[in-house]
Amino acid sequence: MAGAGEGMTDLVCIWRGRVELVEIKDGEKSASRRKLTPAQVLLHSEALQRGYKMHVVESVGQALAVFGARVAA
Repeated sequence: MAGAGEGMTDLVCIWRGRVELVEIKDGEKSASRRKLTPAQVLLHSEALQRGYKMHVVESVGQALAVFGARVAA
């Protein structure tokens, strides 16, 4: 989805009737390189105003947790 426009989240998921916006950041990069861009911050704010949350994840486990799942042991 990132190609859809500046600031757009990486993923737009529909799960059990909910829309989840997911931004993926590389957890191995330094904190300063994982920051949201100004356009992403704006999108996050606009999404919250409309009742949506933009999840920022840095691992597979965090992404699965957005949907109430976890990595199998």
